[in-house]
Amino acid sequence: MYENITILYILLFLIFSYITSHFLIRQYLIGSTSFSMKKSERLSNDRWGDSNKSHLGGIAFSCCAIISFLMIISQNTFVIGEITEEYKSFIGLFFIVIISSVVGVLDEKENMKPLTKLFFQFIISGVIIWAGYVIPLTELFIANVLFTLFWLILFINALNMFDNVDGAAGIFSLSIFLLFLFMALSKGSNLDLIIIISVYVGSIAAFLYYNIYPSKLFMGDIGSLQLASILGAISIKVFWKDINQDLNIYDLFYNLLLNNLVFLVIFFDVLFVFALRISKGKNPFIGDTNHLSHAVIKIVKNPKMAIYLLSAFTAINIITFLIFSLVLSEYSIAFKLITILLFILISFLLIFYLFRKGINLNRV
Repeated sequence: MYENITILYILLFLIFSYITSHFLIRQYLIGSTSFSMKKSERLSNDRWGDSNKSHLGGIAFSCCAIISFLMIISQNTFVIGEITEEYKSFIGLFFIVIISSVVGVLDEKENMKPLTKLFFQFIISGVIIWAGYVIPLTELFIANVLFTLFWLILFINALNMFDNVDGAAGIFSLSIFLLFLFMALSKGSNLDLIIIISVYVGSIAAFLYYNIYPSKLFMGDIGSLQLASILGAISIKVFWKDINQDLNIYDLFYNLLLNNLVFLVIFFDVLFVFALRISKGKNPFIGDTNHLSHAVIKIVKNPKMAIYLLSAFTAINIITFLIFSLVLSEYSIAFKLITILLFILISFLLIFYLFRKGINLNRV
């Protein structure tokens, strides 16, 4: 009975968010000139192709998520003095959507400086940690909080930087949300969390209809900051929920690698881009067209094919993650650690080869 009701809720909220996002994008967001001047000036430096399009696609995510949160809250009765950890984590996600949406709108309007963005990222990360989303890496709570803060800032910036080519951030986010949905269902997670994941799956799917090359609009900072914040929080909930802090250092290191396996593409992108900019004496936070996605486009000479190739890398990482989690879970830690390190090394060398080749072509 529980499973039937869960599937029904998933379908209802998927359909609701998909239709609502389609309607909002088609009727109000495509062709909007709001904030377009400042965003075009900035994005021309780090986005492939024509950037003189609407940058408000993320509003569709915000509207669907906020409506869904309010619907869930209206169906529950909470007493302030009896707030549970589960409700705190749920309401924390609601605050994250509100804050990231407002900050995204401000960034679209004012084109914030890197330090100002970092300040708001710290606020969002603080709310995530307050809501109980803390990576249990050690037995020391303060160490876990500091590591979680560092990881969240890294993840938020990585996904934001990956939003530089039509469809890149959208397909990546959709893939991760689908993985979250599978894991949340398999672990019997709270229904409210499953519903929120379903809402983002539906709204991103609708957005991609208009964002795949040649795109008609971008998600903008309203979307990229929101998706990064929500994905970061939910990944902690889904990936680290059952981790035992009494594990030895090898097990903890293995879990750290495993739970970041699906994010390899965006983490490698940040690593390569920052290294390249620093080697040239440039500010690593000032955008350019030397991202992994730009490099792959130069190689395959087809923007749509380039994004599909990057998406294939993410799909392989997700499949590998599932193999380690479901098939190899009973193997010895030595075997799992050596195998996952070998997989990451091969992925690093392959992606670095594509990055370097594409960047060299970009200089021609």
